[in-house]
Amino acid sequence: MNEKTFQEIKEESVLDMLDKQYLEAENKNELDYWTPLSKIILESIELRDSKGMSQTDLAKVMKTRQSVISRFENMGRLPNYDFVARLALALDHSPGMTLYGDYMAVVPIEKQSLIKEIADRENVSTRKFVQTMLDREITFKTNTYDEQLMRVDNTNYDTILAFNNCVEKNKSGNENIQDSTKPIAHVIPENKFDIAS
Repeated sequence: MNEKTFQEIKEESVLDMLDKQYLEAENKNELDYWTPLSKIILESIELRDSKGMSQTDLAKVMKTRQSVISRFENMGRLPNYDFVARLALALDHSPGMTLYGDYMAVVPIEKQSLIKEIADRENVSTRKFVQTMLDREITFKTNTYDEQLMRVDNTNYDTILAFNNCVEKNKSGNENIQDSTKPIAHVIPENKFDIAS
């Protein structure tokens, strides 16, 4: 049997094709149902290929037949949890599962050894290290986003103050400016603006 390497599959842009199909799909629920399985299959092929293992080699480690691995990789077999757990362990990984698939991230294979090395140096599990990195990045992005919003709010406030100053300067001689004795806007709690009518 002629097995494709993961590199050959990557060159065909399988992931790009799947993403494009998802974006164009009318029934995303069906694709959401099958996407995790597709990713597990692609990950297993990638890991198997990176270890120089054939389907037969993997089958031996998992104590099953090559045809079972082939059916799985070709989506001809819907795996149960036991199969997925044995597959992960055979490929030197821990099985993982979550209902929060929209919020799940996977470290690319080419970065995994670096993550493991740093986690080992910090004397923590890779799982804890990755979660800590993710938490820090989310906190950083959230703080950065909040700072940007505050800058926008302050810019709006400065613009409104400048406009009010113009109104005050022109109030004695310009009839086109609405009742210039009232401010155009005033600050209310949390840098929100209440625009006067």
